[in-house]
Amino acid sequence: MKNVYQMFEESYKKNPTRPYVMDKEMWTYQRTYQAIQNAIKMLCEKEIGCNEKVVLFMDNCIEYVVMYFALLYRGVTVIPISTTCTHEYLINVIEDSQPKQIFTVRESLNKICKYELNALCPVESIEQDIFEEYSVSELPQMRTGDVALVIYTSGTTNKPKGVMLTHRNLISNTESILAYLNLDESDSILAVLSFAYSYGNSVLLTHTRVGGMLYIYKAVYPIKVLEMIKEKKITGFSTVGSYLNILLKQKEIIEGAFEHMRYITLAGEQTSKENLEKLHKLYKKMKIFVMYGQTEASARLTYLEPERLKEKIGSVGKPIKNVEIEIVDDFGNILPCNCEGEIIVKGENVMKGYLNNPEATAEVIKKNWLFTGDVGHKDSEGYIYITGRKREIIKHLGYRISPLEIENSINLNKQILESAVTEIIRDGESEIIAAVVLENNSCNFDVRILYHDLKEKLARYKLPKYIFVVKEIPKTVNGKIKRKDLQQLFWNAKEEEIYERDF
Repeated sequence: MKNVYQMFEESYKKNPTRPYVMDKEMWTYQRTYQAIQNAIKMLCEKEIGCNEKVVLFMDNCIEYVVMYFALLYRGVTVIPISTTCTHEYLINVIEDSQPKQIFTVRESLNKICKYELNALCPVESIEQDIFEEYSVSELPQMRTGDVALVIYTSGTTNKPKGVMLTHRNLISNTESILAYLNLDESDSILAVLSFAYSYGNSVLLTHTRVGGMLYIYKAVYPIKVLEMIKEKKITGFSTVGSYLNILLKQKEIIEGAFEHMRYITLAGEQTSKENLEKLHKLYKKMKIFVMYGQTEASARLTYLEPERLKEKIGSVGKPIKNVEIEIVDDFGNILPCNCEGEIIVKGENVMKGYLNNPEATAEVIKKNWLFTGDVGHKDSEGYIYITGRKREIIKHLGYRISPLEIENSINLNKQILESAVTEIIRDGESEIIAAVVLENNSCNFDVRILYHDLKEKLARYKLPKYIFVVKEIPKTVNGKIKRKDLQQLFWNAKEEEIYERDF
């Protein structure tokens, strides 16, 4: 297999009448194939072909799926952009990637017009009626090393960088994921993760590869998501730790929602031990896959076997098939087990590099190893434990502290919906601060209860000096916390909005 498109083609040939995508209506593999062929014809007429770049600016929808595979068939590099992105982010991506065309849908056209992107690049709205004709085309000659996808990083510190993922990267990672998930054509998933990001893209590719089914559902309200899962008897669900925390607080609904669920995958951010235990207690027969990965690694690097979840809780597991992982010190020396250092990885899934940025590429890829920037250690059996990001580690009172550990502890409090932790320098001293979003916008927040809970879970030096309430946590377009913005929120907060630890 040389082209990611062939994943779809093989599933189509195997069972063309099988349901594939449920969007506003049902699309079988046959119907989607015909739509892709017509889209290919349209691309030929526009002379869009090998090694050119095209932006897909749309939410999860059938139009995205059709254009994604049609573009890959033509050897085009796809640049997916979520419609939730900021104006600055969008302009940065367009100026850096210089695409030949932007494709969008009617729902997103207003945002494109508002930003006047037509001045930078031709824009066209794709509607389902263009998919009605049928045409046949030859698969172009290409190499698996050609770039299939450029996914831009969130840009928490600098401008977003374009991660170049080849057809080989995506095919290899998809096959490695399937080796442990054991998906087949009977599997269905609620696709709430955006296809524009690596986690959502892997969900699209794995289910396409096995001939499975995707339910596209744009609502993210937890009650609606749980009701949809139950109603459609969905067999799989992929999410992140913070969203699982929100779902678990819907006690009356979640207890029956996952009864048909065969598995759940958790990645993107660390999930607290307590929430994993709650989920396992609720659904003992459901397989819980804790995973770890990066956009630069096509999505996935490790997974923890569900049967070892209780024994190895807190671990993200071992490397997936065709991936090597080591822990190194600041000089690149490999460390023994139980020693903390930077996680480095090697495999066919590792990116080609950053688009138009050889300097940034050289900083993270050294002698074929990807330096992830994540900090962690291996135990004596080779299981990986992640303690934080190298750039985000808080150095306080001589200790190295991970914000993730504090956030996970705060989020367990019933008053809290979510939280974010960082440090500030006040009067020359480093202090830990925590922003919290209250459950149901409660006006009866008792900070003493929260501090009492935290004292039971955290060492004293890890307790936030200041806790302040915000309406929402500042995040990038792909959900990463913007910790610099968090600091600014603190300095701008009113005195009555800040709670100082008094013990």
